[in-house]
Amino acid sequence: MKKRLRRNRMVLAGLFGLSLAAITLKGGAVSYGFFFLCLIVPFLSLCYLLYVYATFRIYQEAGSRTIVKGEPVPYRFALTNEQFLVYTDVQVAFYSDTSEIAQAPEETRYTLFPGESVRYETVLTGRFRGEFPAGIREVTVVDYLQLFRIRYRVPTEMRITVLPRVPVLEQPKHLTGLERLAESDSVFRREEPDIPVRDYRSGDALKHIHWKASAKSGTLKVRTQTGFDLLPVQLLVDLKPPAGGIPDAQREELAGLQEEDTRLECALALAWYLARRRTPFVVRLPHGEKTVLRVSDESGFTAVYEQLSRAEFTPESMPAWDRLPAGVFCIRVMGEIREMWLQELLAAAEADTQMLIFSVSEKPSGVQTFAQHPGIRIFSVPRGAKPEDIM
Repeated sequence: MKKRLRRNRMVLAGLFGLSLAAITLKGGAVSYGFFFLCLIVPFLSLCYLLYVYATFRIYQEAGSRTIVKGEPVPYRFALTNEQFLVYTDVQVAFYSDTSEIAQAPEETRYTLFPGESVRYETVLTGRFRGEFPAGIREVTVVDYLQLFRIRYRVPTEMRITVLPRVPVLEQPKHLTGLERLAESDSVFRREEPDIPVRDYRSGDALKHIHWKASAKSGTLKVRTQTGFDLLPVQLLVDLKPPAGGIPDAQREELAGLQEEDTRLECALALAWYLARRRTPFVVRLPHGEKTVLRVSDESGFTAVYEQLSRAEFTPESMPAWDRLPAGVFCIRVMGEIREMWLQELLAAAEADTQMLIFSVSEKPSGVQTFAQHPGIRIFSVPRGAKPEDIM
């Protein structure tokens, strides 16, 4: 199309030059008529483009404005000519960075006669979590003589909200220590005298019985479970923005969205895996006590999903290393690990610390272990990978 427009403009410029030469050398009504014709034709073409811009109508809708990443929803659009002139050479372009239109007809050029309408039905899929514009991005219109073209944004932008998906871990390869801890429930077996107790009630698990307190009182006593430190598993999610380093700004933004999605999907996959197996755990986000979520079964997963769906990645969101109580299994989902942070972690960790770190980065480096801390492992996750395939 660019070559055709350039060719036609060169032809028009050549004709305009000939008309000037004819006026200069010969004059007369024919020469002047040819000259004014060369002036009027491009003016009429521009008027036509302005007419189409003012009268062209686009209608589009999605089956839902709130969708889950990767799940297609119905999408349809219509181009209509409600006026009395023919629309020639109309082309539409779609948003394709953060959403995808299946078999998008971007190469199709439409000619619409008065009263005619073109309808297209397909599906729309969200690529990343968040709120983004979707559907038709801009319209390109070319005049009859293919001298000029205009591109303009759709005045009524359609926006969609994309929620993160929940990967399902069937047989995770890196959670063997977690499963052993969940089975033994070592934290709930502590017998310290300062643990509050209450009378045994029908339905209480036998593993929560405080045997020393029961023997002393002569009746069965059960340990009261209070505070997230008493839960055997803690899931920490790092919401610090991904590190840059990609020269192209648009590519860097998309790569950042991809890494954020991978982190959230890893956290959701782990949370759903624990909830389905009724393993008590805590989700901690780096925004204070309000974002500490306690989960013991599938019903508690809803709050985790809602919290992570609207989580914001901000520079002040990097969580600090916390000294964890003995017997607790800590899972941490974060971005690229810096050497200084790793050294601080190893220096603060106890000898029996159990910690599994999933580090999402552009260049994964496999599994990393430490001789002085055998309970700490770092597993590198490629940016954009599916947790159910690698965890």
